[in-house]
Amino acid sequence: MSEPKPGVIPLRPLGVGEILEGAISYIRANPGVTLGLAVIVVTLTQLVQVPAQYILAGDLAGLSPGSGAPPSLQEVTDAVAVGAATTAAGGVLAFLAITVLNGLLIVVLSRAVLGQHGGLQQTWTAARPRLPGLIGLALLVTLLLVGTVVLVAAPAIVAGAAGAPVAITTTLGLLGFLVALCLVVYLYVVLSLAAPAYMLEGGRVVTALSRSRKLVGPQWWRVFGILLLAALIAGAVGAIIGVAANLVGAAVGGVAPGTGGFATTSVPGLIVTAIGTIIAGTITAPFTAGVTGLLYVDQRMRREGLDLQLARAAGVPQPGPQGQPPPPRSS
Repeated sequence: MSEPKPGVIPLRPLGVGEILEGAISYIRANPGVTLGLAVIVVTLTQLVQVPAQYILAGDLAGLSPGSGAPPSLQEVTDAVAVGAATTAAGGVLAFLAITVLNGLLIVVLSRAVLGQHGGLQQTWTAARPRLPGLIGLALLVTLLLVGTVVLVAAPAIVAGAAGAPVAITTTLGLLGFLVALCLVVYLYVVLSLAAPAYMLEGGRVVTALSRSRKLVGPQWWRVFGILLLAALIAGAVGAIIGVAANLVGAAVGGVAPGTGGFATTSVPGLIVTAIGTIIAGTITAPFTAGVTGLLYVDQRMRREGLDLQLARAAGVPQPGPQGQPPPPRSS
């Protein structure tokens, strides 16, 4: 008897190819809601980031040596402040937007596994109560990762502040960087399944972190490899679209050679680049969210028998005693 497949994946432990294929299949099965949610969220972020980039470009262009007298210290400070503020605002907005988008897409994926479909309104209604906690979870994970980096970098910072020899400070800094990189990657993978656990299991934020650690368990390398492969695929797609958009943007309104400006990208150039970003994000965000969600499902099927629960939820007939098919139902 073949394994049941009510939705986008067979209800059994999955191979790497099946996880990647499932991450594409749920988008094809629900193109309106997956791509629609992605394009809405990414477009909203660009509507904020593009004006901020234009303002920053104008401020930096005003510091160009070719625009007259050298800029004063106050002008440089103001330009740096504007740049830091716009970058921080854009980063916070993107963080919140991607977190919410991932939560919505996890709900879509969970239904696609069972062969169910839902629209934008239905998905939002189902996910909305969990989104504030999901944002808190994402913030907590970010703080843990940043805190790890700061903790590991502390010896080099202290050595530099105390006036230690450059060789010692440099050595501590290099070792700290390597250790921080390893720890951040390790923690990121260990906590990578916390978001789907929180959205689908209904527990608390701290419980979701513990669940992710338990589900990843001894299969850290497998989870790491699949996440890395998905990131490389998404990165390659995004890079191709981004390069094409940048070339078109430069042709439409790029900086002419020899002007000497820091950044004088025109409005048409920024718009074309933003369109490329929207297209890339619309394609890659649902894919990466799908891979993470299917990793969560796969690990639960491997460790907790979730495939049997999903089969019952999908109404798939269960095998009878000794693996025999169930008797036919009476009419």
